[in-house]
Amino acid sequence: MADREKAMTETLTTYARLNVPASTIEEVVKTLTDELEQLKEMRDEAKRWMEETEAAEQRANDLAALAELARTRLAAADAPHRVPVTVTCRVLGLARQPYYRWLASPVTDAELTEAYRAGALFDAHRDDPEFGHRFLLDEARAAGEAMAERTAWRICRDNRWWSVAMCRFGVSGWVSVTACQVDALSLVGC
Repeated sequence: MADREKAMTETLTTYARLNVPASTIEEVVKTLTDELEQLKEMRDEAKRWMEETEAAEQRANDLAALAELARTRLAAADAPHRVPVTVTCRVLGLARQPYYRWLASPVTDAELTEAYRAGALFDAHRDDPEFGHRFLLDEARAAGEAMAERTAWRICRDNRWWSVAMCRFGVSGWVSVTACQVDALSLVGC
């Protein structure tokens, strides 16, 4: 905090030496303070998104474990307490044919491919959270997961992997923070 105040004092001293009007200095200070608060909010939001992503991964693992339980313990031929397939399907609200198709291949090729793609995009997002979906796509392609730009956008949207260099702008949506704004905020000591 002391470094930030020192940088602010030096900036104000420099403006005073250049004969910049006090009202202009106050406006600059107010603008930088507001942008600093926005940056703090964006960092907090990015942290919440990372926590939500981890929670979603845990839920996916729990659902996979539940599906494995249903497959191995409820209606499987070697289950210790075998429940008839018709009863299991009736309780789960499924027809028997999709159940047997799922039993033969619980994870489809499309789901597996999308999981690998999402993993590559998430790894790139974790390494560089300021990247948008286009840069994440380039990183995923470099890691060997080829996909269309629209597919990368959809996966990022569904998992809420947004760039941390974005700020909320009223009800109109998200607006990118330019590099010079990020530099200005770093001068303040963010």
